[in-house]
Amino acid sequence: MDTWSEDCSRDRAEAPGAAEDAAEAGEGGAVVPEGESEQDARKRRRVEEYRRRGERERAEERDATDLRPRAELHVRRTLGKTVSLSGVLRRLGVPVPGGNTPSRRQVTAAYRKALLQYHPDRVSGKPLGLRLVAEESFKAIKDAHARFEEEG
Repeated sequence: MDTWSEDCSRDRAEAPGAAEDAAEAGEGGAVVPEGESEQDARKRRRVEEYRRRGERERAEERDATDLRPRAELHVRRTLGKTVSLSGVLRRLGVPVPGGNTPSRRQVTAAYRKALLQYHPDRVSGKPLGLRLVAEESFKAIKDAHARFEEEG
């Protein structure tokens, strides 16, 4: 039984230069080296993709080691000498209701919003620099919260 997809693939294979055109267009499975089954070709492409992904991850790790100190410095400069949790949250752009003397409940609510905003899992799709700044901000928020809890 002949289907439309089989007709198209047969036409593509019969056309002169079709294999090269398909490879340039990025059509998967169009070019199979002689003596290699389609399954082997898929496996080879999958292995190549894993290798490329690993190279990207290693490059990102190298970039992270270069950018992390800059992210830490950026967060330290942003926070300055602020020690209170509400001050840290305000410096990071998280609104804390209650004016200059917010209640403990208001600070806790703002803290939870900040955790959601700066959580590393929430910013995983962002560029590397923003992720690192978010991680450092998250750490600063957690440290300020620990001091807030100690104060009572």
